[in-house]
Amino acid sequence: MSNYGPIGIEPDKPLNKIYGKGVEIISVRVRDIVLSPNHPRFNEVGGWAGLGTVFFSSIENPGVKNVGSILGSARPYFSNSKFYPLVNEIVNIIKATNFVKSQSKSQRNSKLLYYFPPTNGWNAINHNALPDPIQSTPNAQSNKIYLGQTFKENPKVRALYPYEGDHILEGRWGNSIRFGSTVKSSDVFNNWSSEGKEGDPIIILKNGNLPFPSSDPSYVPIVEDINNDLSSIYLTSTQKIPFFPASLKVDSFGEGDSPSPISSEYQGNQILLTSGRLVLNAQSDGVLISSPNVIHLSSGDSIHMDCGDKIVLSSQKVYLGDRNAEERAVLGDQLVNNLKLLLEVLEGVGLALTDANADKVPVGSLNSIGPSLVAVVKDFKKVIKGDDPKILSKNIKLK
Repeated sequence: MSNYGPIGIEPDKPLNKIYGKGVEIISVRVRDIVLSPNHPRFNEVGGWAGLGTVFFSSIENPGVKNVGSILGSARPYFSNSKFYPLVNEIVNIIKATNFVKSQSKSQRNSKLLYYFPPTNGWNAINHNALPDPIQSTPNAQSNKIYLGQTFKENPKVRALYPYEGDHILEGRWGNSIRFGSTVKSSDVFNNWSSEGKEGDPIIILKNGNLPFPSSDPSYVPIVEDINNDLSSIYLTSTQKIPFFPASLKVDSFGEGDSPSPISSEYQGNQILLTSGRLVLNAQSDGVLISSPNVIHLSSGDSIHMDCGDKIVLSSQKVYLGDRNAEERAVLGDQLVNNLKLLLEVLEGVGLALTDANADKVPVGSLNSIGPSLVAVVKDFKKVIKGDDPKILSKNIKLK
């Protein structure tokens, strides 16, 4: 089989013997990458131990006919940081120890080729591929560079604007983490630097941004926007974030209540989490929410609470319906006990009215009321009879 690519027929041949003295790191073009056990060369590269292995060709000698003829291969250099290249991206490779062969005394100096993350040729985050000037690609008829089996170029994905001192991690799809700070004197505005001092730390995690009208080309960087990005987490120190909640209902707050429920007014260390939907799920224990001051739940429609056993509200005061409610709730068991005493008296009154007379002459108006009163009392007694009267709730307890 013919040998193509920069390393000839000997994978362990020193790079400086191929490219000249002093050459330790070289740039190559990615032609294929093993990311699945279904890849035809999965076992050849060592199975799961070789996941991420790329097959490459020389940039100086383009036009490889097929990946099956490419002899050059390299593994990812970093183990804990996975940033695999796309087909037609450029990576730099270096020689390092072959962990398997070097365990043999006769092959202590055995080496493998390892590659670094893709070269930042276009300063783009979606991809940095470079078309092969000779080889025809599978998508050549549509003037689109081939990037792999599933990867599709997305020109709408834009990089983040960097401020001095920032450490930014960006994925290919508009997902990012910024380890940044308050920057008051920058020419490019951001929404977290209106308060605080220069250099106050902030961490912003963003996943996707909503497209919005802009006259800037797609290669111009953008700045995070907590109110328009799809999902965000902000960890602040002294900043004030112009965050507008989905529900503006704050009827439970009144004069003297603190702090303000308006999120955009708060300045200081806080965590803001916003997305289309939030789900908190504890699989083996509980969800605990604690605050030394206020916990506020606001909804534009309804708040539902379902429980398999019990809901406990422990407080000095509980207001239902309105924060200015004045009517006090009735203690049901005490009311039932007092009603039982009252009904005994009313039943006696009813019996007395039934037999009421004046000089042994029945008083018709009283005699007719008596039986009705006795009947009503007996029906009411049935309602409050026993240790679990029908008029008492089986679900709600009051103190």
